[in-house]
Amino acid sequence: MDTIENQIDEFRFEAVDGAKVRIVEDMAVNEDERVIPFLLEVLADPDEFELARVESAKLLSSGFESQRDRICQVLAEVIRSSHESEATFMAAMDAASAYHHHSAELREAVQESDARRELLLREGGVDGGRALRDAELALGFLDELGGLDL
Repeated sequence: MDTIENQIDEFRFEAVDGAKVRIVEDMAVNEDERVIPFLLEVLADPDEFELARVESAKLLSSGFESQRDRICQVLAEVIRSSHESEATFMAAMDAASAYHHHSAELREAVQESDARRELLLREGGVDGGRALRDAELALGFLDELGGLDL
């Protein structure tokens, strides 16, 4: 078994949530052809640890040319389905900016999402100020506890 296989196995079978983020970060420096499918698998799994999904999206935002079609497909799926996870959604939207000019499906997913958010804001279904206050309170609480040590 090589390093990539060991990291993937550790992620899938042994790692606790914080260690999963470290494994994803460690894979970023590897140019092995198995890294992108692994990152896509993590990002696409709605049951996976959210910070590992976010980190996968951040790494994919580098604009990889290899497997670009598959990356666009997964990003479109995540953007359309990750409304319960704001952090994952935003990370996928950021990554989409590196690929949207390559994929009509991804452009459409981004446009649908933008239209849905605009409608919610107009109808008052989203209280952006409240969400921001809640996030600030949560970060303040974590700060008081000494931060989030992953």
